[in-house]
Amino acid sequence: DNGQGLCTSCHSIKTLAEKVSATIHFDGLIQYDDSRPVGLQKKIMHSKRFSEIFPAFPFTTLDESLAVTVQWFRESLANTLTGAAES
Repeated sequence: DNGQGLCTSCHSIKTLAEKVSATIHFDGLIQYDDSRPVGLQKKIMHSKRFSEIFPAFPFTTLDESLAVTVQWFRESLANTLTGAAES
């Protein structure tokens, strides 16, 4: 946050895809469909009001959030597969 409630760490779809790819250790080719509309180049999130209401909210970095999400997904998938095998 830059003090005005604006996100200062904007990420493109390409950057997000690369971060997810690195987090899951995917080394394949990421393909983008250039025939589709690009859409917004940026969507700025205004968090000033949120920060006023929750001043001590502990934000999590994107990299940490991705790691936690991937870990949760893998554990959930394993539990689902294990549960299906037991049925």
